[in-house]
Amino acid sequence: MLVCLHEEDNVFGIMNILKASNPPKKSPIEAFVVDLMELIGREIPLLINHQLHKGRSSMLNRTNRIITTFHQFEQHYEGIKHQYFTVIAPYGSIHDDICMLALEKNVSLLIIPFQNSESIAISGMKKNVPDKAPCSVGILVHKKIDMYWRSDCHDEIKFNVCVIFLERPDSREALALGMRIVKNPAIRLTAIRLIAKDDFITDLVETKLDVRAINELKNLYKSNEGIEYAKVIVKDGANTVEVLQFLDDQYDLMLMGRRLDNESPLLFGLTNWSFVSELGIIGDILASADMKCNASVLVLQQQSTVEDLLHILKE
Repeated sequence: MLVCLHEEDNVFGIMNILKASNPPKKSPIEAFVVDLMELIGREIPLLINHQLHKGRSSMLNRTNRIITTFHQFEQHYEGIKHQYFTVIAPYGSIHDDICMLALEKNVSLLIIPFQNSESIAISGMKKNVPDKAPCSVGILVHKKIDMYWRSDCHDEIKFNVCVIFLERPDSREALALGMRIVKNPAIRLTAIRLIAKDDFITDLVETKLDVRAINELKNLYKSNEGIEYAKVIVKDGANTVEVLQFLDDQYDLMLMGRRLDNESPLLFGLTNWSFVSELGIIGDILASADMKCNASVLVLQQQSTVEDLLHILKE
């Protein structure tokens, strides 16, 4: 996993995701933590590998604080190992440095925090990363201050996760992450599948994969009391928004796919409503300040490989 930071406030949201992923000690998650800094006064972008530089530069005080925080985090959770980098580059091209590092480290998931107050340059970077990343991408909107990872708590804090499942690869990616983290006994997972009332099958392969993903969830549901599954029939986009608005503020994290079928009745009337394309339609709605739900939002985009497509065609 590769996580990119451009604000120190994003650290705790990333830590919640890492701990919730429930990595075993025998097979730890290797997280590559990348501090992003805008290039000023240089012509050549700079990548600093902090594993190769034991001394700490006074010019990188923010990076030093981030490294110290993650180092303390790692001492309490043996299933998570970190490596640290700083990328100093123009925000107009920094997505290339991020994607090259993700490719070099062969990561499966790249997470970038999102904030509404971002500059146009940072927002542009986050639009470019999903298009060029060699792996799946998650955009994290961190709302809650809850520090699920805290080591000073004697009782295990319960962490409530909700997956909003519509259709297509990105929704399956969100569901797959939800099914992984619910193996952590402290996680409570609610999966809500939205189905259009008057929908019809337009892509048999995608429908087959959606059904398989839901069946995997149902099989896991039978043996895990920490899972709740609900199927909700909706008639149009307005009805979809109503369902989302009625979600109780009981969740700490919401997972959903970024790219959806814009022709689906589930999204009818919503395609022109979305203002933040990198969050997708559903992610944009849930991250909106108008929603009473204060859960953090992780919007996922699955990166399909040629091998994945060949495997699908053979089935």
